[in-house]
Amino acid sequence: MKALAIISQNKSDKENRWYFDKLMSAVAFDLDITFVFKDNGIQQLSENKYWMSLSLYGIDKVFIFQESTRIETKEHAERANNKTVDAAQLQALIAESDMLL
Repeated sequence: MKALAIISQNKSDKENRWYFDKLMSAVAFDLDITFVFKDNGIQQLSENKYWMSLSLYGIDKVFIFQESTRIETKEHAERANNKTVDAAQLQALIAESDMLL
Protein backbone atom coordinates (compact mmCIF):
# COMPACT_ATOMS: atom_id res chain seq x y z
CA MET A 1 0.00 0.00 0.00
CA LYS A 2 1.33 3.42 -0.98
CA ALA A 3 0.89 6.48 1.19
CA LEU A 4 1.78 10.13 0.80
CA ALA A 5 2.65 12.27 3.83
CA ILE A 6 2.57 16.02 3.27
CA ILE A 7 4.32 18.05 5.94
CA SER A 8 3.31 21.69 5.60
CA GLN A 9 3.77 23.21 9.03
CA ASN A 10 6.67 24.00 11.30
CA LYS A 11 5.39 22.69 14.64
CA SER A 12 6.73 22.58 18.16
CA ASP A 13 9.33 19.96 19.04
CA LYS A 14 6.77 17.88 20.95
CA GLU A 15 4.26 17.93 18.07
CA ASN A 16 7.01 17.08 15.58
CA ARG A 17 8.10 14.11 17.64
CA TRP A 18 4.52 12.79 17.85
CA TYR A 19 3.92 13.17 14.11
CA PHE A 20 7.32 11.70 13.24
CA ASP A 21 6.72 8.68 15.52
CA LYS A 22 3.31 8.12 13.96
CA LEU A 23 4.77 8.05 10.46
CA MET A 24 7.72 5.88 11.48
CA SER A 25 5.23 3.37 12.94
CA ALA A 26 3.58 3.19 9.54
CA VAL A 27 6.99 2.64 7.92
CA ALA A 28 7.70 -0.16 10.42
CA PHE A 29 4.58 -1.95 9.17
CA ASP A 30 5.89 -1.84 5.59
CA LEU A 31 3.71 1.04 4.44
CA ASP A 32 5.44 2.57 1.41
CA ILE A 33 5.45 6.28 2.32
CA THR A 34 6.54 9.18 0.17
CA PHE A 35 7.22 12.39 2.07
CA VAL A 36 6.54 15.83 0.59
CA PHE A 37 7.52 18.96 2.49
CA LYS A 38 5.86 22.23 1.52
CA ASP A 39 5.33 25.75 2.78
CA ASN A 40 6.57 26.15 6.37
CA GLY A 41 7.25 22.42 6.59
CA ILE A 42 10.28 22.80 4.30
CA GLN A 43 12.28 24.29 7.15
CA GLN A 44 11.84 21.02 9.06
CA LEU A 45 14.34 19.28 6.78
CA SER A 46 17.23 21.46 7.85
CA GLU A 47 16.19 22.55 11.33
CA ASN A 48 14.48 19.59 13.00
CA LYS A 49 16.49 16.57 14.15
CA TYR A 50 13.63 14.13 13.57
CA TRP A 51 12.96 15.02 9.96
CA MET A 52 16.67 15.38 9.21
CA SER A 53 17.12 11.71 10.16
CA LEU A 54 14.77 10.23 7.54
CA SER A 55 17.65 8.85 5.49
CA LEU A 56 18.91 6.94 8.55
CA TYR A 57 15.65 4.99 8.44
CA GLY A 58 16.18 4.12 4.78
CA ILE A 59 13.57 6.60 3.58
CA ASP A 60 14.66 7.99 0.25
CA LYS A 61 11.36 9.22 -1.18
CA VAL A 62 11.54 12.72 0.24
CA PHE A 63 10.53 15.66 -1.91
CA ILE A 64 10.11 19.40 -1.56
CA PHE A 65 7.10 20.97 -3.23
CA GLN A 66 8.31 23.95 -5.17
CA GLU A 67 5.50 26.27 -6.13
CA SER A 68 7.87 28.68 -7.79
CA THR A 69 11.59 29.31 -8.00
CA ARG A 70 11.80 30.67 -4.46
CA ILE A 71 15.41 30.90 -3.35
CA GLU A 72 14.78 29.58 0.18
CA THR A 73 13.06 26.47 -1.23
CA LYS A 74 16.06 25.70 -3.40
CA GLU A 75 18.46 26.27 -0.51
CA HIS A 76 16.56 23.88 1.76
CA ALA A 77 16.37 21.27 -0.99
CA GLU A 78 20.09 21.45 -1.65
CA ARG A 79 21.01 21.47 2.04
CA ALA A 80 18.81 18.44 2.73
CA ASN A 81 19.85 16.76 -0.55
CA ASN A 82 16.26 16.26 -1.71
CA LYS A 83 14.47 16.55 -5.01
CA THR A 84 11.84 19.15 -5.76
CA VAL A 85 8.43 18.49 -7.27
CA ASP A 86 6.11 20.92 -8.98
CA ALA A 87 2.29 21.02 -8.88
CA ALA A 88 1.86 18.48 -11.70
CA GLN A 89 4.28 16.04 -10.09
CA LEU A 90 2.57 16.45 -6.72
CA GLN A 91 -0.79 15.70 -8.33
CA ALA A 92 0.71 12.53 -9.82
CA LEU A 93 2.06 11.47 -6.42
CA ILE A 94 -1.37 12.01 -4.88
CA ALA A 95 -3.09 10.07 -7.67
CA GLU A 96 -0.82 7.03 -7.31
CA SER A 97 -1.18 6.94 -3.51
CA ASP A 98 -3.69 4.73 -1.73
CA MET A 99 -3.84 7.07 1.26
CA LEU A 100 -2.90 10.61 2.18
CA LEU A 101 -1.38 11.18 5.62
